[in-house]
Amino acid sequence: MLHDGAEISAPAETLAPGDVALVATGEPVPTDGRILAGSLSVDQQQLTGEPPRRPAAPPPCWSLPPPACRA
Repeated sequence: MLHDGAEISAPAETLAPGDVALVATGEPVPTDGRILAGSLSVDQQQLTGEPPRRPAAPPPCWSLPPPACRA
């Protein structure tokens, strides 16, 4: 996760609303959330029963409230 601009390791139980979790492709996603940058393949099978991997990316900038969109 990011804490004061630095990348740190922390248990998923310590995540709070507003925290930024860093997740690499193939890693489990520790919480609900939204993608802020980049893209990855998400395995949602355990939660939804959907096929193992599906692409995920940030929503279009116009769909997010400010200050989420930065040009």
